[in-house]
Amino acid sequence: MVKARKRIHALGDMDGFVPQSREAGEAIRDHLNNAQKFGLEKIAIVKGSPLTKMQYKRLSAGIAVEFFDDQASAAAWLRA
Repeated sequence: MVKARKRIHALGDMDGFVPQSREAGEAIRDHLNNAQKFGLEKIAIVKGSPLTKMQYKRLSAGIAVEFFDDQASAAAWLRA
């Protein structure tokens, strides 16, 4: 609910996602920064390579980000 200014939590599946170029990384960072303005507070990421996790953690400064092996654990963290 962007208009209601409620907190936003997101779940992403990065299975098969590869680290991005600098330009793509900057676009992702800009998108995440903009999403924070609308209430994005937490992101749960399912799977992902160690390098992708490092890159995503760096790009999502100011947002609580955790990584999980399965969707059930990720969803439980988001609800906590």
